[in-house]
Amino acid sequence: VGKWLVTDVATEMIERCRMRMGKRPGLRFAVLDGETGTPPGAGSYDLICSSLALQWFADPAAAIARMAGWLAPGGHALLTTLAAGTFDEWQDAHRAVGEEAGTPGYPDAAALQAMLPPGSPPVRIDRYLERHADAVDFLAGLRAIGAHRLRAERRPLGLAAMRRVMTRFVDT
Repeated sequence: VGKWLVTDVATEMIERCRMRMGKRPGLRFAVLDGETGTPPGAGSYDLICSSLALQWFADPAAAIARMAGWLAPGGHALLTTLAAGTFDEWQDAHRAVGEEAGTPGYPDAAALQAMLPPGSPPVRIDRYLERHADAVDFLAGLRAIGAHRLRAERRPLGLAAMRRVMTRFVDT
């Protein structure tokens, strides 16, 4: 039985995880901003796992370097993030009706590799296709995980344009 520190920047996510995991020996929870915060015991972790957090950071490379500093000698970090190709189907639906999607761009494998400390294993990109009943279901899924925000410089589409995109998305 290991000791676990489960963190998230959102109190709601910590509470949701705490409810699902229940009380277990060695399991602690903390609100922590992975980009700017420092966990208790930094420098002593054997394993750091980060799932879909890096894409929210202003400077992912600096955050990765900080996390590497939290590892004990010989420790490992396993990180997942969104990469180039994410939301391709949604962006294709926009292009097909002459619109530009407001989804952010994500780095390709080479850009991700450049963010890692020298000597890191090669970046591996796996593509997972999540199926949705329709565009409304897709958008509701994004909203449910807090991933519905547009790029800062992008304004939302008007209702007619969004309907065209949603219809095209279903047709793809």
